[in-house]
Amino acid sequence: ESTNTYLMSDGSKKMEVYGENIRYKEKGRWKDYDNTLNEISGTDEKKLNVICENDENLNAGEYQYVNTQGDSRQYFSKKLDKEHPIVMSSEKYAICFAPVSEDEEEIIAQEEDGEDCNKVEYSSESQNIKYVYTSLNNGVKEEIVLDKKPERNTFEYKYDFTGMEPVKYDDNYILL
Repeated sequence: ESTNTYLMSDGSKKMEVYGENIRYKEKGRWKDYDNTLNEISGTDEKKLNVICENDENLNAGEYQYVNTQGDSRQYFSKKLDKEHPIVMSSEKYAICFAPVSEDEEEIIAQEEDGEDCNKVEYSSESQNIKYVYTSLNNGVKEEIVLDKKPERNTFEYKYDFTGMEPVKYDDNYILL
């Protein structure tokens, strides 16, 4: 799951150890993760429709990208708002999240260059902010890029959970 071993030409072995899994099991076989984002296919759209069936505001047809291969899926829409959140799913569980904007300005996906792209960048010109999401083996990494110092230093998000119930503990952490 988290190592590669190579037989060297001199008969010795070389092992590479990673800090996270680089493979997952599918139908009894090990497969490498591929976080490259592709245009969403009809099959992925059907899977997303199943995830979204309890949320009448979500429309799977408005999603553009999905990670290529892994034991979880990450779906990215053409725009980012409460009706078009980032969707991460694994088996019967899903997390949908999006930043909440005061002025409701559209946050639009920007095209990334390159064949092996695993990032989607959304930008809002009036807020001078970019949200960059990177598809990873175990989820999504978010970067908030500010073009200038904001008036408020608070970022709010809307979350929806499928198959999970968040529980808040006294030390201000949430467990799913």
